[in-house]
This record gives sequence, C-alpha cells and structure tokens, in this order.
Amino acid sequence: MKLLILTITTVLSSTLSYADDVIVYRWVDKNNVVHFSQHQPEHNNYTELSLAATPQPVNTPDVSNTTANKPKAKIASNPKVAENETVNKCTEAKENVHTLQSYDNIQYTDENGELKVLSNKEKRQQLAINEKQVEVYCDIP
Repeated sequence: MKLLILTITTVLSSTLSYADDVIVYRWVDKNNVVHFSQHQPEHNNYTELSLAATPQPVNTPDVSNTTANKPKAKIASNPKVAENETVNKCTEAKENVHTLQSYDNIQYTDENGELKVLSNKEKRQQLAINEKQVEVYCDIP
C-alpha cells in the first residue's frame, strides 16, 4: 500500500514539474502562413519557443512614491508666495523679451560653462518662448 502511494505521488509530482514549461514551435510555410504547434515539425526551419504554463506574477507599481501621495507644494498652499513667484517670472520674461529684441548678439553660458552666442534661429526660438511666458505669467486676470 505504501509503495502504491509512493508511486502515485512520484508520478504526479513528475508530471507537475513537466507542466512548468510548454515548448511551442513556430514556422512559416511556403505560402507565408505562420504556424504554431506543440509538435515539432518535420523540417528544420522552425523557431522553438518556451512558454511558462503558469502565469508569472505581475509587478505592481510602488504607489508610495507617486505625486498623488505626496503633500501639495508649499507654493500652492500659500497664495502670497505663488503670487510673488508669478510676478518674478513675469518680470524675468519681460526683461528677456526686451533683451532679445534690443541686441543683435546675445551671449549665454552653456552647461559646460563656456560662453556662446545665440544663432538667429536660437534667438527667434528664445524670443517665442519668452513671449509665451509673458502671456502666461503677466496676463493673469
């Protein structure tokens, strides 16, 4: 009796271990039709795919670091600070527009600390950006 139980247990556990991975063969026939099968094709022009029989656990994102769980910025909680920053950004954008319109050669310091001169294209881009910032920060109702 013990031998029968041991044999059944061994057979069941061995079949479960084989069910972990399923091998699927993929090939394309002469009519360019893709085929999938668990039976190996007779020819050698196939790709062997190994698929897990049991689904893998899905990694859930860590929601503790999302912005929804973080406290609101101090600027939003203090209207005076937000208003002062808006005024500062408005003033800076207006000064940038004035500088870009008043001078032909505009120098700036790049990320490596080197002095560079804005090309005409870069100057037009910066002017458009700063004019948009004037609209956003200065024309508040």
